[in-house]
Amino acid sequence: MELNQYIKLIKSNILIVLALSLFGMAIALLMTKSYPQGFAQDQTFFISSQLGQDSDPNQQNNNPQYFEQEKARNFTDSAVAIIESSDFKNEVQNQQGFISAKKVSPQVVRISTSAQTPEAASSLMEKTVSSINQKLITLGQPDLSLKPIAKAQDPSKVQINKQIFALTGLLLGFAFGILAISLKTYFRL
Repeated sequence: MELNQYIKLIKSNILIVLALSLFGMAIALLMTKSYPQGFAQDQTFFISSQLGQDSDPNQQNNNPQYFEQEKARNFTDSAVAIIESSDFKNEVQNQQGFISAKKVSPQVVRISTSAQTPEAASSLMEKTVSSINQKLITLGQPDLSLKPIAKAQDPSKVQINKQIFALTGLLLGFAFGILAISLKTYFRL
């Protein structure tokens, strides 16, 4: 097929291409509403063991300290799973924001919070850390706790660019429309 035949094919099926393009743009705009917007805050924490820190350095047997550090190292995945659980999130969030956690390395966890205001994001971070430390005590791990590695950064503004999403949806809808009329012509439907 030559280019002129493609152009004629698109002109004869312009309504299908336009409808699918607008449908793609509408879907993209609806998707922007599901993304969290507002302010986000990240902070990195170290899972530490108090028993290993309180032991006497002059002792001959350092095995208890080693096992306590190993226990903290192995607990990292469990801490992330607890924070990511829906029960913990419902308990802490109270419809005021969003919480996520990620294991960075053994004993290191990054917690992210987002909310509508910077104050809400900061208070959600504080509430999350105190709740997980309290949860560790109730789970029978009173010697483990989350300690911040560095001072928390100020919450930053998170906003989705709706124009870029709309343009992307429009282009994807246009490409799908071209594909649809190409398949329609190929199969002679």
